[in-house]
Amino acid sequence: MSWVGRSGELDELVAFLGAQRTRAVRFAQVSGDPWLGKTALLNRARQAVPELAFATDLRDGLAGAPVVLLDDLHLAGPDTFALLDKLIHTPGRLRLTVLLGYRPRQLAPEVQALLDEVDGLRVALGPLSPAECGELVGSASPARLAELHAASGGNPCYLRALAEGPAAGVRAALLSEVDRLGETGVLVLRAAAVIGEAITADLVAPAGDCLPARVRQALDAAVAADLLRENGAVLEFRHPVVRRLVYGSAPHSWRIEAHRGVAAVLLAQRAPAPERARQLEFAARPGDRGATEVLVRAAREVRGREPATAARWLTAAQRVCPALDVRLELADVLIAAGRTEQGMGLFQEVVGSAGPIAARAVIRYSAVERMFGRNLTARAVLRRVLDTWPDGDPAELAAVRAELAYALHNTGDPEGAVELAGQVLGTPLPRPATLIHAACHSLLAYHHWTAGAIEAAKDAVEQSIVLVDEATTAELADWLLIAEQCVGIVLHLGRFADARRLGERMHQVARDTGQRLVLMRGHLRSAFGQVLAGEWALAEVNLAEAAELAGRIGRPPVLAYALMLRGYLAGERGDLVAALGFAEQAEELAPAGDHPWWAQVRWQLAEARRAMDLPVPADFLAEVRDNLLAPHLEQLTESALRRGDPVEAADWARRCRAAANEPGALAYALLAEARLLLAGGERSAAARLAGEAVQGFARTPLRPGLARAHLVAGMALAGLGERAAALGELERASELFAACGANRLLEQTIRVQRGLGRRVSRAAGRVAPGELTAREHQVAGLVSQGCTNRTIADRLALSERTVTTHVSNILAKTGLPSRTALAAHLLRG
Repeated sequence: MSWVGRSGELDELVAFLGAQRTRAVRFAQVSGDPWLGKTALLNRARQAVPELAFATDLRDGLAGAPVVLLDDLHLAGPDTFALLDKLIHTPGRLRLTVLLGYRPRQLAPEVQALLDEVDGLRVALGPLSPAECGELVGSASPARLAELHAASGGNPCYLRALAEGPAAGVRAALLSEVDRLGETGVLVLRAAAVIGEAITADLVAPAGDCLPARVRQALDAAVAADLLRENGAVLEFRHPVVRRLVYGSAPHSWRIEAHRGVAAVLLAQRAPAPERARQLEFAARPGDRGATEVLVRAAREVRGREPATAARWLTAAQRVCPALDVRLELADVLIAAGRTEQGMGLFQEVVGSAGPIAARAVIRYSAVERMFGRNLTARAVLRRVLDTWPDGDPAELAAVRAELAYALHNTGDPEGAVELAGQVLGTPLPRPATLIHAACHSLLAYHHWTAGAIEAAKDAVEQSIVLVDEATTAELADWLLIAEQCVGIVLHLGRFADARRLGERMHQVARDTGQRLVLMRGHLRSAFGQVLAGEWALAEVNLAEAAELAGRIGRPPVLAYALMLRGYLAGERGDLVAALGFAEQAEELAPAGDHPWWAQVRWQLAEARRAMDLPVPADFLAEVRDNLLAPHLEQLTESALRRGDPVEAADWARRCRAAANEPGALAYALLAEARLLLAGGERSAAARLAGEAVQGFARTPLRPGLARAHLVAGMALAGLGERAAALGELERASELFAACGANRLLEQTIRVQRGLGRRVSRAAGRVAPGELTAREHQVAGLVSQGCTNRTIADRLALSERTVTTHVSNILAKTGLPSRTALAAHLLRG
């Protein structure tokens, strides 16, 4: 194994060995869990002091050897422990250094008590850090590295086994540990590996075909050998890698029969579906409908948190009893698990059939095609399905029509889209399917909005919001792929709070039900809302999770939106090079067309190029300007004024006013107009409009907009000579910009403050180290209680990777070096 980390521990050992030796016996103890690198560390220390002669038997030390190295002390016999006792209690006039390496869990209590009496150096090896794991693994994406670090627990051997498969030496070393248990012990441990989790004697006995008394004795021996560990009333392997190696060492036919024995016991115990599915995945015989039902039910229970496991169980169900609906569900889960091509292939097979099952399939299929920007393909498939649609469930037919309406809208046929949406709205639907009507109301609202019929758009959006709010969580889960399309127009009409509320609810449903396609877009919508609200650290977390999900399903064009937002945040924080890089990547990935996301990608690229003093064609935004939102239009107004182009600025401000349909959008319009007035020298009117913008933003969650309004108000008041009032506005702007990390505008605010004679350091406005978000406070509190990232994720309903990001942000903000230091800091108050 490559040598990574442990440099501090090595320095300690080498210094200890090289220190002046008096007539005394000195001890250095290196302890830790299996395969953390104890032997490698001791050997490195030995090589670092070649002038010393090392023995490996305590009797040699008693005979005069200067150093004795005893590795794997936990395997030593009673004679060795008797000599240790003699050295500790009656050392005589010996001058001897003893190095001990051992696994504490496998050490007899009386030996541990003996070692606890000894003074000297103690080196307790812990897990490798994420950075050290990255060095050991080599090339791996940050998401993959975080996954490997969490799964391995920072154990270098487990890490390599997970990344590359277990090496022959590792397999041999582990199986030699197993062989020490004897023939019955090996059989019992293999039976435990068949069970997998929650190992109990009553399950092991039928799996291993052993007498209960012998099973209990063998399990106790496996615990003593630290191959199994206690977890409440059950046992578990010390690590999944160990279980996998033990499982693989058993003959295939033996494993199948063992699975069937355990499955029979679990059936008699009425065990939960996931427990039974772990056995039926291997044990079910062809045609066993009961087993198929259990596998499908178990897959549905775990797909939200373990899509790969759900895919395995559905694959097993399909093998046992082939069925079209199981294939459909398997296709969906395969995509969620990152196996997009395989899932899409199954979708195409199912779409080729007719009936209600095909309706659900075609909706999912179309959603995936839309996600990859293949709207024309989706439209063609939807038309073909409708042309041959049989009589059946009106809700299923309405759903396919609604999906086609959106496909027509996305491919430049708004008239056809409106006609089809109207047909769906004219079809009475039962309560669970009214979310299909909500989606059609949203489509009509978008059509009205682009036609300038704002009141009609507002009415349609209101009907859509009411239907979504009335839907139960179960109904929303059933129709989420259609219902999620309701959020976009709510944003366009400036109802930012409603858009965020709806988006977060759908996001949670997608997370709970494992609908990864919706979850990815939900992360992006949440991030956009957090960007507008100034919660930029949380936005970064959502963008990271969206990018991870997108990477697993083949980098769909929707990932361009994540890159655009990252570029915007980089620019606002003052990293102009990164902002331009993200913007250029986003444009390469995004599909050009009449789509709001494409418009925002183009907007971000234009602003990033201008910030770097690079040319931007005059018509660069001509095709997308009608799809830009109020925040973009206000910033374009600012940008044009900064470049000395009041005519262009006035056009953007006019468009911003035309988009001012709700309080948040109106506040942006007032701010844009205030900027125009200030640039034209009308400071009094600018101060008045900026003040109205401040009042408007204060009634919304739009903190960065509020800060921008305070800044413009302060600049206008400064121009009027009202120094005290100007400084008050600028101070509030500074606090708000600092809170979200908007360094670019913070620097501008500081310059204006200094121009008014206020002494302000650049560091003073930045985020204070102790300022944490509400979520970060929650995470920090659980860290101080000793909770692992996995435990925190479970308690807060987050992914483990999100918790890891939160912990990193907390440590960065507090300036503390580790979780331990954070816990101590919080406990000190």
